[in-house]
Amino acid sequence: FINETGLKKEILDRYNVLIVSNAMALSDKNIKAIKDFAADGGTVYLSNRVASSNENGDPREDWPFEEEFKLKRAARTRTVAKIFVGENLQEIFEPESDVYALRLIPAKDNDLKVLLEYEDKAGNRYPGAFEVSYGKGKMIYCSILLGAPARDSEVGVGKKVSFERSEQTEKAALTLLAEFIKDQEKAWKPLNVPEDILTNLHIDKDELTIHFLNATGSKTKTGDTIP
Repeated sequence: FINETGLKKEILDRYNVLIVSNAMALSDKNIKAIKDFAADGGTVYLSNRVASSNENGDPREDWPFEEEFKLKRAARTRTVAKIFVGENLQEIFEPESDVYALRLIPAKDNDLKVLLEYEDKAGNRYPGAFEVSYGKGKMIYCSILLGAPARDSEVGVGKKVSFERSEQTEKAALTLLAEFIKDQEKAWKPLNVPEDILTNLHIDKDELTIHFLNATGSKTKTGDTIP
């Protein structure tokens, strides 16, 4: 899903780049807003199974961006062994943990600009991220869910932290990001997530306390027990 408030035109008009990523449940209205943003001169980033269902979670028969990218998405995935990205695809990264790419079926007349390629564990190489001009702007689609290794399952009090960073995947993601927003201002500060952010739920005398964000940073490390 995606926050519909953020897709209002008066909000989007403030920005040059819209990162939709892997928002799987999108309404027809959401999709139109995303395409309109690109048509008006914006840059849109999409990834993996984005828009695979409507706002109610009902699977879509056709991918709403199929016509623009001249691609069909298959249900099966490949395990990524190497990622090639950057200028002339010269930068090579090897994910430390499993990362998966959605299989794609390109149309015969597909001549899109390739921003990223990947190699599977059998040594076969495939295009993984594409850029297409759309109206006054452009859209990018990446079949790999590059952000997946940067998340971790919830860990309760008394449980050990098992999260380990995949620095190679992070570097590949940041290199791809720099590739398609190189002419834009980078108005954000990188964070180490979830290493420096801790969410905690605590019940005391029938009262539930939810700690959503530790802005000063938790100091938990892999193998530590949550106090």
